[in-house]
Amino acid sequence: MSYGVSGTPAPPPAAWYPDPADAARERWWGGQGWTDHVRPRTVAPVAPMAPAAPIETVAYQPMGSWSGGFQQTHYSTGFGRTASPNTVAIWLLAAGYVPLVVTSSLLSQLLAITVSREASFAPPVITLALVWGLVIWDHLTLKHRGLPAASWAWFFLTIFGYLIARRVVLKGGGVIHNGPSNLLGGMILLLIVLTVVAVFALAGR
Repeated sequence: MSYGVSGTPAPPPAAWYPDPADAARERWWGGQGWTDHVRPRTVAPVAPMAPAAPIETVAYQPMGSWSGGFQQTHYSTGFGRTASPNTVAIWLLAAGYVPLVVTSSLLSQLLAITVSREASFAPPVITLALVWGLVIWDHLTLKHRGLPAASWAWFFLTIFGYLIARRVVLKGGGVIHNGPSNLLGGMILLLIVLTVVAVFALAGR
């Protein structure tokens, strides 16, 4: 604040000020007193806000890696976690199907010889129930993890029907998982080779 020669505060400079008699107007202050000049009170315009930047969305991509000769693919759930199509049930099914069927066949023949023909049906029925249970377990595990799951009813077209349907459905959801079907196919091929070798070995005697 400035002061005059006499020490009293100097009046404000001439300019437009809010009208003491009407807050909606401005009145011209002449430097020494109010004048009769008035105008509507002006309000400084508010600068418009810049539009918010669009939120970038990132599509979930499957991430693949190779381990033990079989491709293992993980599926992102979008919550900082990773869902894998590898389930305990599907690997038990792929690795144990051939030994289970061979054992069931041998037990069935043994029971038919030593007990009765009716008793020989028990091993195949138990094997069917175990395989069906593993298929349902795998199906429910995939659904619980949020992954596309083939219907367990494909099992009625043999275990190969379910494995092929599972592979196709997962691939349709962007998840490539060929390990279980490749393992089962390799074990069956090995069984065929061993059977042929055994047949030729017995025929050569």
